[in-house]
Amino acid sequence: MPEHLSVSRAISASPELVHMFPTPTWANDFQTLASDFGLDPDERAAAGQSADDFLAAGAFGWPNVFFNLEDAEAFRDRFASGRDEIVVIGIGLREGHAKQFLDDVAAGLHRLNVDAGFKGGGPAGVTELLERREFLAQGGTTLGYELLGMDVPPLTSWVVNALPLLVQDRLRISVNENGLIDSFQDAARAAEFISSPDVPSEPFSWTPWLIVEYP
Repeated sequence: MPEHLSVSRAISASPELVHMFPTPTWANDFQTLASDFGLDPDERAAAGQSADDFLAAGAFGWPNVFFNLEDAEAFRDRFASGRDEIVVIGIGLREGHAKQFLDDVAAGLHRLNVDAGFKGGGPAGVTELLERREFLAQGGTTLGYELLGMDVPPLTSWVVNALPLLVQDRLRISVNENGLIDSFQDAARAAEFISSPDVPSEPFSWTPWLIVEYP
């Protein structure tokens, strides 16, 4: 983030910007993510088993999405009790943007499974929840909107593409203390702008995701 857009803390749904955990034990980066999360070897085994159990029960989606708030909070209380830097967030899209996002993901999986000859590309947890049209859990604090894109998991943030400065310069839309855009209208306008083929960024549509923090 440019100096004049610096934030007091970074809240993001992109693992390219922040450490996210858990993930299933079969994931290639499981050990790295568990270490980054601050777990010792015994805790890693227990946390990994917990994630695997949630996945087997249909309560967790790859790579890092809990399907209900209570499970996410229980995991945090067990493995990160007293650590203020560990937060539980929910993310959500409005209906029209959800369809756009799901179309992007479907096209990305098609390229992997057909064009690139890759087999086994399946749904991510975030797409599973969008397809169910489930609402965000109540009881959280709205932090703002993050512009995110994805053709294949994980989610990518507009910050990774150095787009906040461009949006600030061209649209006069800035970020709040959490690095997010305050209003939906501004976020939607910024997402449309950076999705233009004239803007140098990754080749998918950017969508404005509401970010909610839970206590």
